[in-house]
Amino acid sequence: MIKCYLPLFAVFLLSGCGGEPLRSADYYMQNQKELGAELKNCRNRGIDPFGDSREAQNCRAASQAETNLYFGVKPSQTTAKQESN
Repeated sequence: MIKCYLPLFAVFLLSGCGGEPLRSADYYMQNQKELGAELKNCRNRGIDPFGDSREAQNCRAASQAETNLYFGVKPSQTTAKQESN
């Protein structure tokens, strides 16, 4: 009986692998074409940036990058802040 569940468990574990990589606000600030694409993707798909999923974390990072760029924050300044917390 356990032998039947073992392959299913392996598939379940591996299903979380892959997908889009987790990006930081600094990454999006340095790659503004991807920033625009990610913001558009988040808005079109209605992804809540306050969620815990990988997609939501990327939406949150893209949104933060957009804010940082608007206020003239440089990527190195945001990295220093994140590392000090």
